[in-house]
Amino acid sequence: MNRRKTGRREVGERIQTFLIGFFLGCILSFSLSSWFLYLNGSSGPVVKEESVSVENLIPAEQEYEFWDMFPNNEVEVEKFNVQDRKYTHSEEIWEIQTGSFYKYYDANQVRGSLILLGLEARIERVSIEDKNRYRVILGPYNKKAKVVEIEKLLEENDIESITKSIILEKSKNELQIP
Repeated sequence: MNRRKTGRREVGERIQTFLIGFFLGCILSFSLSSWFLYLNGSSGPVVKEESVSVENLIPAEQEYEFWDMFPNNEVEVEKFNVQDRKYTHSEEIWEIQTGSFYKYYDANQVRGSLILLGLEARIERVSIEDKNRYRVILGPYNKKAKVVEIEKLLEENDIESITKSIILEKSKNELQIP
């Protein structure tokens, strides 16, 4: 029975000791700051404040006038229907693969970096040996010059790629070629 009472006393004494120390610390810090201000001898603020206009901080060459650069907020897009287009002969198109990953998240990271470069990328899921792989694909492109331009851009940004050539026949009119 005495043990419980002494245990409660110890907790109470600890709280009391903490509160006394806390208040003594507050009083000491207030006294030191007052003494420091007294030694400083100034009744004004310790730090001088200057009013600076924000307009002066931006150099003239960095000012951007977006409304002058883009007067029309609409972009015309060339529309065409691939299914209406008749392939009289076999046509060659190209796709560029920039990665193959086990996790969709990793493929989406690469796709995001390609989008930041201004490229349109898609993710294809394929099953290899009963495991899903996620491929990051650019294209299809119908002009070899465009493919070479994109390959140079990828090489400049240290992105490895593989270019695939696909021969279209009359039965594959469902592909969309940009």
